[in-house]
Amino acid sequence: MLLQPVITVDIYYIGTAEEGEPWAKPFWDLGQVSIKNYTTTYSGSFVAAGTGVNDFVCKEPFGPSYLFSIGLQTYNVPVIGQRFKLFSNKVKQNPTFSQSSVMLEGYSLEAVKAVDPASTAFAHRDDTILIGFLPSWPLNSGLDKEAEDWGKQAHARVQSGVQPPRPQSAYVNYAYGDEPLEAIYGHEPWRLAELRNLKKQYDPDIKFIFLTLFINPGIPEVEGELWS
Repeated sequence: MLLQPVITVDIYYIGTAEEGEPWAKPFWDLGQVSIKNYTTTYSGSFVAAGTGVNDFVCKEPFGPSYLFSIGLQTYNVPVIGQRFKLFSNKVKQNPTFSQSSVMLEGYSLEAVKAVDPASTAFAHRDDTILIGFLPSWPLNSGLDKEAEDWGKQAHARVQSGVQPPRPQSAYVNYAYGDEPLEAIYGHEPWRLAELRNLKKQYDPDIKFIFLTLFINPGIPEVEGELWS
């Protein structure tokens, strides 16, 4: 029997189950295989979501995975549908990728949007939707390049349908690592300048490093520092 994708909807609400029910009901009304309800603390929400340190996704031999990210303002339904078909067809053709996933995430944004975007260096206050694509495959299966190509194809398909058209936006924790610096930290030059100043102030020895640096070690400035 061919594999079919499973669609899971996770709804998080700060309050009682009864208070959160009106927000969940439209999804329940779609029809579902099962419903699970958890009342937990903030720290327990990771376990409830199946992403705790002892859950399957964090354990070997889950295997390697890549993560590709796009920030959106609105859903382009036809393009999202195309991406779903791309995902579904790939898993059917090669069940080795059956542990892969696509995440479409939306968050409460009232407090985020209450802050003037020009008052801080954070660049993504206009993003209302976060899409993450996570190809996963077994260790030592020789599928690294195929997974990378699949992820980039899915990423490009969504980016091409962004409405309204806008520069690429990528959440740093979901970034693949080859995105333009501006896509992760902001397309306005002053944002990068502010972040570099903060980095130089609080981490001058560059002890904390993530996927995409906004400094260039090994390209010294005139004063002989590692910053550029």
